[in-house]
Amino acid sequence: NGLVYITDETMRNEITSFQKAVTIDSKHLTVEMINHHIEVKRILREERHLCTGHTFIVIDQSGSMRNSDVNGFVSRSHAAYGTLALDFISEQLDSNPNKYGLFAESVSVIEMKDTAKVVLQMEPFDWILFDRLCRRPNTTRPSFHGNYNESLKCVESMIFDEYTKLAEDG
Repeated sequence: NGLVYITDETMRNEITSFQKAVTIDSKHLTVEMINHHIEVKRILREERHLCTGHTFIVIDQSGSMRNSDVNGFVSRSHAAYGTLALDFISEQLDSNPNKYGLFAESVSVIEMKDTAKVVLQMEPFDWILFDRLCRRPNTTRPSFHGNYNESLKCVESMIFDEYTKLAEDG
């Protein structure tokens, strides 16, 4: 059931208990996968018209995301990133016949605090993205209040810039 019990030396009296955290194993990356990622990054940068889709994700990283009230996760932040990696990325990659990922699909991640911060921009939809999302809660610290308005303005600006570049390219 994922519970860990700490008892006294008699093993009859519980001192404390806690929910064991979910562990998400990183994907073993091959040289072939890394080379494919590098090539898709180049395509997304230099041949934008070949991008088949771009998903923008805003993740709450306000102070409340430090709370540890989601079963199986260290914090809400870990739950948000872990769920995104498992349910959005892994599920689609596992069901995709293309062994490298969804070709020329890209994902951008914006963290919402008191301001918006772009942490991943036009990343290929692949196992490298999965690993980056799994590691992200260990390198970010939820803080401040969440400002949806700033985050949505950031996404709007990113979409407008992408549209403008595509229109310029014809």
